[in-house]
Amino acid sequence: MDRHGNRRWYVRMPGRRKVRIRATYATEAFWNAYRDALVGTLLPKPAEPPRLPKPASGSLRWLTASYLESAEFKQLDASTRRVRRRLIDRLCQMRDGGGREIGGHPYARLEGRHVRKIRDRHADRPAAANAFVKVIRQIFAWAIDADLAQTNPGRDVKYLAGSANGIRAWTQADVETFAKKFPRGTKPFLALALMLHLTVRRSDVIHIGPENVRDGVISFTEVKNARRKPKHHEIPVHPALASVIAATPHSTAAFLTTDYGEPFRSAASFGNKMRDWCDAAGLPACSAHGLRKLGAAALAESGASNQEIMAITGHTTSKEVDRYTKTARKKLLAASAVSKQIVPLPPPPASGGAKEGSKPLKSIAQRGVMVPRDGVEPPTLRFSVACSTN
Repeated sequence: MDRHGNRRWYVRMPGRRKVRIRATYATEAFWNAYRDALVGTLLPKPAEPPRLPKPASGSLRWLTASYLESAEFKQLDASTRRVRRRLIDRLCQMRDGGGREIGGHPYARLEGRHVRKIRDRHADRPAAANAFVKVIRQIFAWAIDADLAQTNPGRDVKYLAGSANGIRAWTQADVETFAKKFPRGTKPFLALALMLHLTVRRSDVIHIGPENVRDGVISFTEVKNARRKPKHHEIPVHPALASVIAATPHSTAAFLTTDYGEPFRSAASFGNKMRDWCDAAGLPACSAHGLRKLGAAALAESGASNQEIMAITGHTTSKEVDRYTKTARKKLLAASAVSKQIVPLPPPPASGGAKEGSKPLKSIAQRGVMVPRDGVEPPTLRFSVACSTN
């Protein structure tokens, strides 16, 4: 009992800091938290971070601190704020040629050439380099609107060219390998089917459950930008997905649950679990987001238009969809072009037939696709494991 008469519950383990359980005593949530504390999953409340000295007025650190207190920043989603704050801290902690932190320099003197130097420090990691350019653009765009700056030094700094494909998309072989490890009726297979059929982000899939299904349609609002630009989805449940859901135990709150039967607390916790499942299946290069990319590519390969794909994925521009479906579109266009080719070839010889040892083209085509110098490769397959009713 504390001095105010409130009862507080703690778990004490030898050699560890005590962990407070905040759930109501004897409830399911209480015992779940108790088990988490025993195994070390539920951690003690971290100590308050030390107060940093107030940044000098007019410095880059001062400008970024003002931006972090702005209404524009506070309206962002929690995950976006967390990532952006981390980038800003790293930006201000960088050091110039004289060993001084960049955050201590006057922000009014920041020019495009300085932003390019910051970008080029991370040239070996284009995504990280571009992230710094982007956050500088965002800070100074806000500063201009707030009458704190006249120009945006990051506006004309180009992004570095990096991997066009970004996070690796799953392949049909990956899906089959995953399904062999985690067959139909298991929780990992349900996660596979949900993400392939709905092409949702991991932040959304953890919140979807029976309450979201009405008359064969799954309705939900995306977590990303839910407060600023909410996007609502109404996606008909494919019969194959409905079959997988019916064959897999789940709670009334969510289709996907933790080992304790509760919904995942965050997208990160589900991502970590998906990481464990992929590693167990021998797929270290696969991730939850890669399933979203495969689902969108499969729609493109089946002939769905950009507008149809956008209705499922929630993207607002065709450019965003193209990042997911570029390869699939090229395959379709190539197949269409080949079907229209009219290339006159010399007729076969009147006598003598084929040379000894040669094989008819038809028999080779039945076994695979001919590739110059690389032998015969198996034809590409669309994902089908999640759709199978076997």
